[in-house]
Amino acid sequence: VWVAEANANRMLKVSPINNGDGQGEWLVEVPFTPGSWNSVDLEKSDFQGMTWDNVFQMKFDGQFNADDSQNGEGWDVYLDNIYFWNDGTGETTDDNGGGTNDVNYVNVTFNVNMANEDVSSDGVYLAGGNDFGFPGDNPMSDDDGDGIWTITKEVVAPYTGNYTFLNGNCPYWSCKEDISGQDCANGQFNDRLLDNITEDHVVNTCFGECTTDGTCPAPPSVFHELTFIVHTDNIDVGPNGMYVGGGVLGAANAYALANSNDDENKWSTTISVADGTSGNYIFLNSPNGGGDWDAKEQLEGLPCSDPGNWNDRVLAPVTDDTTLEYCFGTCDEECPAPGEMYDVTFRVDMNNFEGDDYSTVNLNGTFTNWCGGCVSMSDDDADGVYEVTVNIEEGTVEYKFTLDGWTQQEMFQEGESCTTTIDGFTNRSLTFAGDTALTAVCYNSCDACPVPGCTDSSACNYNPMANVDDGSCGAADDCGTCHLPYCYNPVTHIPAYGVSAADCTPPNLHISGTGGGMTNLDSPMSPSWNAACSGCMDMDACNYDESATVSDAAACTYPPHPDFDCDGNCNNDADGDGICDELEGLIPEAETACGIGTMWDAELGQCVFNVECAGDINLDGAITANDILLMLANFGTWCPGYGPDAE
Repeated sequence: VWVAEANANRMLKVSPINNGDGQGEWLVEVPFTPGSWNSVDLEKSDFQGMTWDNVFQMKFDGQFNADDSQNGEGWDVYLDNIYFWNDGTGETTDDNGGGTNDVNYVNVTFNVNMANEDVSSDGVYLAGGNDFGFPGDNPMSDDDGDGIWTITKEVVAPYTGNYTFLNGNCPYWSCKEDISGQDCANGQFNDRLLDNITEDHVVNTCFGECTTDGTCPAPPSVFHELTFIVHTDNIDVGPNGMYVGGGVLGAANAYALANSNDDENKWSTTISVADGTSGNYIFLNSPNGGGDWDAKEQLEGLPCSDPGNWNDRVLAPVTDDTTLEYCFGTCDEECPAPGEMYDVTFRVDMNNFEGDDYSTVNLNGTFTNWCGGCVSMSDDDADGVYEVTVNIEEGTVEYKFTLDGWTQQEMFQEGESCTTTIDGFTNRSLTFAGDTALTAVCYNSCDACPVPGCTDSSACNYNPMANVDDGSCGAADDCGTCHLPYCYNPVTHIPAYGVSAADCTPPNLHISGTGGGMTNLDSPMSPSWNAACSGCMDMDACNYDESATVSDAAACTYPPHPDFDCDGNCNNDADGDGICDELEGLIPEAETACGIGTMWDAELGQCVFNVECAGDINLDGAITANDILLMLANFGTWCPGYGPDAE
């Protein structure tokens, strides 16, 4: 079992599921160390309350924190090689389920002759199949020093299963014997086979050979030079350089290739092999160790690959000095001319991401060799959209977005519109032939994240980033002011913005759009529509507004009498006596000497307000509604020489 170090605070449990009588499930913790593979043994007795009469499946449950408290958030757990085994103390149920019978165990003794090998200082090991474990699990012994190593293992009869021998304790199977192409090779891993063993049995053979009498053929005396050459014009070589390995050669880093002095993209090595050597091999780009098969070239579907042996290349029997020369990842000797390189900008929107916390958003793809954390994306404007521009060769590429290397990654279903499925892996796919800037997509989705806003391009608040119309589109008045929809409360007269039409319930009114209606933004009752640029445009009015672009005739005010100006002074008064020139000579006829509503004050020598008609504000000789309107228009103002601004 393997989990990432970021999940050290989580707990994994497992239980058989029983469909018979009694307890059907009993969860037991699976201990692990995060960040590495863990081999875990759980005994049947650990499931203390479990009944076993009809077990039909296993359940793994990760909905726990490390302190055993509940946690339903998802996390990644990798399981490999789940075995069920008997240590010799168990019982088995008979075919009719009516009782139990003792298990029939037999001994198998394995003897392997190492006469043709330089035995590792770690010794020789038995491993493989479903019952003999991993490298290092079953050390063999050669107590008498005769070169024949032995071990005896107990199996349940009748027994059929695979096994193999290893010269050393190698963690990645790189030191296992190679019997590929021989009669005794069985299965995809070219292991040996025990077939229907019903009684004690002895295996006598030679390491790497199919002999059954324990003898080894004479070691080869004829050897040939085998040269491997790989061209890397089509890839970026990693820091560890190029290697050839796998199959008959061994580990992922079996043989390092040297870079040619006259061609930096040509790598080669020459080894000596026995006459008739055959099997498989593969080139690898910068493997990090003997088991780093992720660094191997990908040949699936190409005619030079062997589908039965991990799509590796095939090494035909070597009968003379031989040179094998290929372009990395192809069946051709020379690499094709590289395509044009273009800048491609990738963008991912993380605003709707609901997974675990992360520090870095990464881009991974065929053009990065699925490197994990080597290409980081940035969000310079902090809008939640991360992007990166990479220069890659034209054509079709696969890619996906990941978090903190491979700690979290996008997971797609086969058939989604932006993906392709190759080798069982479903990833994003892009075909391009020029500089390309991709629009932002939601993490783990082929589509853009929902962005609410105004989607009407004719509206004054149009949002080009919005892809979901939220009913917020406004309208500009003749002044250019943008008015947004609102919910109007007819009782408080308070507008509420950002309230949808559906949520603006009676007696409230949703005010939106234009058309001059009572529920439109340009309603005649709206005090704000055109308010920024409307005013009196009559140049003869007292309050003419030269900046106004929309006429508001009702707002215009005029002098109270034709002979007076807007401030109540005579338009014409040559002698400055307060009597308009048009009225000079009419005294002492007081009723006509001054303007209507005023009278001559002999002591002051001027016309004064007629206190007997105090309500005639516009001096037209009558007290009417026009006087009230004029009073209201000036209500709250100060007369010249008075008020806080008086000098």
